[in-house]
Amino acid sequence: MIEAAAASATGRLRLQAGDFFKNPLPAADTYLIMDVIHDWDDEQATALLSAVRNAALPHARVLVIETVIADVPGPDWSKIMDVIMLWIVGGRQRSHSEHEQLLTKAGFRLERVIQTMSDVTILEAVPA
Repeated sequence: MIEAAAASATGRLRLQAGDFFKNPLPAADTYLIMDVIHDWDDEQATALLSAVRNAALPHARVLVIETVIADVPGPDWSKIMDVIMLWIVGGRQRSHSEHEQLLTKAGFRLERVIQTMSDVTILEAVPA
């Protein structure tokens, strides 16, 4: 993956390969985690976010970009994705409050939720 993204690296963006469950993460100002948290159950998702928190600088931000389960009854793409993630990898889509609980447990404070015009939401958190 790093090789495929190498052209994106700049003086302000450094790419680093590794296993977030085994390797220490680099200290950074911002961590961008897109469509990753939904791959894991709550315990593993918390471990991943805790690894980020352990490496994060005091002023760091983490941007979690995920499809958030709608809080309304009835059919929704997020609910279909929830079933697919459970079936394929044992993960799950989460609601806004479930994401906030994971972030809190990992040592972050959810600062804002940014709705986009697509099917993803940006959850911005800072160290607690």
